[in-house]
Amino acid sequence: MSRVYLLLRLRNSRVSMILAAVSFSVANLSSSGSSHAQSLEAYYSPFCVATTQGCQSVSPETLPPDRRPKVSARSEIGTPLRSEGRFVSHYVVYNPDVVDYPTSFLYLRSEGQGLGAQCQQFSYPRPIGVNASTDRPTIWTEGAGIAYDCFGSIGATPIRGEWTFTDRFTFGAPIRRKAVDGSEFEASPLVQSREGRPWLTMYWGYKLGLVESQFDWNAAELSQLPAFANWPRYAPKSEEFVLLRLPPPIIEGTVTEYINTADYPTHPGGIYFYASTDEDRRILDAQLPGKFVRTGKSFKHGGYVSVCRFYGSASPGPNTHFYTANFDECEFIKSLEIRPRPLDRQQLNFEGKVFYANLPIPAATPTAQASCPAASIPLYRAYNAAFGPQGKRNYDSNHRFSTNRVDIDEVVQKGWVDEGLVMCVPQ
Repeated sequence: MSRVYLLLRLRNSRVSMILAAVSFSVANLSSSGSSHAQSLEAYYSPFCVATTQGCQSVSPETLPPDRRPKVSARSEIGTPLRSEGRFVSHYVVYNPDVVDYPTSFLYLRSEGQGLGAQCQQFSYPRPIGVNASTDRPTIWTEGAGIAYDCFGSIGATPIRGEWTFTDRFTFGAPIRRKAVDGSEFEASPLVQSREGRPWLTMYWGYKLGLVESQFDWNAAELSQLPAFANWPRYAPKSEEFVLLRLPPPIIEGTVTEYINTADYPTHPGGIYFYASTDEDRRILDAQLPGKFVRTGKSFKHGGYVSVCRFYGSASPGPNTHFYTANFDECEFIKSLEIRPRPLDRQQLNFEGKVFYANLPIPAATPTAQASCPAASIPLYRAYNAAFGPQGKRNYDSNHRFSTNRVDIDEVVQKGWVDEGLVMCVPQ
């Protein structure tokens, strides 16, 4: 196998290309035929499947209190008494046997505050994919100063007005958002237009549901449209809401540590590899016996940001896998990828999002330390210093990850570099 020279080193949110010799013989772990197509099911997952017996437990109120994503109206941020008590309630209900479903019922409510509900109802396709869209007519009825849509009944209340709109809902590719406390999460923007004009963006967090809203309308423009004649009220920006902090992560699996010392005698402590899927573990345990072996160390994975995996090639290379939870870094490396894959040029190829974790919350001051979101613990990283001030050493670059400082200290004593806290994983 020819030697290849490429290593991505990530520092201070900047990607720098550094030449390094790589002969990491785990090429069979590359994802073959990956389509890169992304489902959004985990962002819009249903609380209930409707049946002939009805639908039970269909809202976030049924979640344990510490699992409810807490949000706050923007005007309430910094007001502790009220900001802690609010969260977004929404129904997501579907029936796979009925053509009219799935239907998502969205409404906003202030827990314990008694505020009125704002509601949207629409049918959406399953599975949900990026850029999928759905149209629906919306009828708003105003009675006693309240506009109703899809929930509630005005009964004997005098009707003051009624409006019929054409709404479109478009499901967007996940982007990164930040909660008020600085924690980062991945969210799919659900963009709503009304009468062909911008109206509202709702951000649906990975395994969080609806956690943020953004009013996009231009009242002066919309008021000129016949459909909006005598429209009673545009909500003020203060009624938008944002996520305060992340709830505890959902544990989704285990990342298993492997080591290979037989093929890398010059490497200080050998080469480490991290398997996050059962398929990776099957290949390493069954197809490469005596090469990569389990160290007995592992850590849980789960959180609200995705971890990208890249792989080069056996030839021309680089024959190595690379992981990052930093969204900008992931997108930058993907932008360098040439398709179809060239046979005479080294590049890293995106293999997909292989697991989820949390990113550290940035320190509030230069002298303070970053911290992990609720129920997450630090995941530390060490680098084997294949590149140093004097240039390339006679072994390949590699990283070790661990939640245990003892493991990091162990390789640091062998000449590795302690790179500190890089991710947070479930405790």
